[in-house]
Amino acid sequence: MNTDSFMKSAKNVGNFTFKMFDSKEDLDNYIGGDKMGTNKENPGICFGFSVHEESANKFELELFFNDLAPNWF
Repeated sequence: MNTDSFMKSAKNVGNFTFKMFDSKEDLDNYIGGDKMGTNKENPGICFGFSVHEESANKFELELFFNDLAPNWF
């Protein structure tokens, strides 16, 4: 599934704001940075997930939960 089709289907899930990262390292850097949660362009993160296709019809779901208060808090 490409990014555009994911974002379109995600709108059916609920009233969430999605922010995509290229890697887990990018997510970790964002959470550890000074800008997270300071404005609309840098929203806070409640949780994250990653889906990996292992083989046909077999997927691995990885969940990430932010348990750190933002630096500005």
